[in-house]
Amino acid sequence: MEFKDHEAFKRWLEVQSREVCVAIAARAALRVWPIVLSSRFWRGTDEARSQREGLALLTARCSVISGVASTYPTPEIRTAAANAAALAAFAATNETNAVTNASAAAAAFAALNATRAVTNAASAANKTFDAARGTTEPFNVDGMEAIYTDAGLAPASMLSTSLWHEAGWPEGLSPDDIGPTLLDTDPRFDFFKRWYEGMVRGAPLDWELQRRVALIPQEVWEAGADAVAGAIAEIEARLEVQKAAAALLADREAALVQNRLGIGGNSPPEPIEVPAEVVASQTIIWAAVEEIAEEAEAETPDKARVARALEALAQGLGVCIKWLGRKADLVVDTAIKWSIPAAGTALIVANPAKVQTLIQTVQTWLSLLP
Repeated sequence: MEFKDHEAFKRWLEVQSREVCVAIAARAALRVWPIVLSSRFWRGTDEARSQREGLALLTARCSVISGVASTYPTPEIRTAAANAAALAAFAATNETNAVTNASAAAAAFAALNATRAVTNAASAANKTFDAARGTTEPFNVDGMEAIYTDAGLAPASMLSTSLWHEAGWPEGLSPDDIGPTLLDTDPRFDFFKRWYEGMVRGAPLDWELQRRVALIPQEVWEAGADAVAGAIAEIEARLEVQKAAAALLADREAALVQNRLGIGGNSPPEPIEVPAEVVASQTIIWAAVEEIAEEAEAETPDKARVARALEALAQGLGVCIKWLGRKADLVVDTAIKWSIPAAGTALIVANPAKVQTLIQTVQTWLSLLP
């Protein structure tokens, strides 16, 4: 989108929706975020490294929240945004490096924007742009051009578009120019590396995952990188468990519907006689899946109950595998599916590969539960 000058852009922004202002501001802050992360802009002292880590976490939180706010503008997100913005803004004024200050301030204003009413959204967004323009000279030209291009897109399309559009990284802000960052050198920032790379490509990570990370309690963020990395690992593992359990339960429901309606037209398959212990193992499997699904939704999961359900799940699957005469490791055999009427009325429905996937995801999640 073309504007006569920056003042014309500001006037345009004033009549835009809050979602548009939030999305444009969030992307502006993302373009200069690597400045906070790069060792190039910090002294080599232990104190400076500690400051960089702290500011990186604060600005990461702000950036995730501001992105989520453009998609999930809930009261919870707005509260989190207010808390994050306040801390990041305070930290930015207490750092001695003007360039990193400006980058941090951009992230803080972007998060602050997510808390504002529509009438104030444009003002907060403009503060984001002003802060970003204070980082490096390239942003004054290429960064503002990218912002003007964003203005021609709807918020959803904006976040699904490459951060720098077709122009690519400008000189002075490219990864080669910025140098190694915490995303490259510190494993505790692995999630933020994947998250940032997705935002740069226009391929955001799962929004539900981002929403949950955005709502990590403030005390965890304040506890430091280890605590945040641990919280995110548990969130990701729990989400995978929920997906795996939901997939199995959906398969069961579909098979039950199929069984009620009948299959095979006028020539249904002959029932297969299934041993009683195999039928019983199916009951054990589904009870375990349901218990795991319940605990994965609980605010405070019962680790002991999850462990018992996992053990039952593995034992039940073992009985089925033995009867099928197949090997236990079926992860690669994704084509195996079976639906067998047993004893005239009992329906045995399972996908061994999906059960194995659930077992593996629960094992990972269980190791992260306190």
